[in-house]
Amino acid sequence: MKNLVQDFSIFLSATPHWNELNVILLIPILSGLSSLVVSLVMMKRQKKQSPESAKSMGCLTYGMPIFSLWIAFSVPAAIGLYWIA
Repeated sequence: MKNLVQDFSIFLSATPHWNELNVILLIPILSGLSSLVVSLVMMKRQKKQSPESAKSMGCLTYGMPIFSLWIAFSVPAAIGLYWIA
């Protein structure tokens, strides 16, 4: 039983890298995708309330998810998991 638990463990203190294909690589990608979804929902909601302020959010809509993706690859995987939650 101990080997089974050890095989499915995720080391959240490890920093994700592109050269290692493992489960930890999904955490920054999911972090960026979840940030993009939240940005798109907020942009759609903002257009309904005040169309003039929605124009100013255009850069942030795509800039913040890219920034989130970049930061999630620079820090331990636990922080990316926190951003997803």
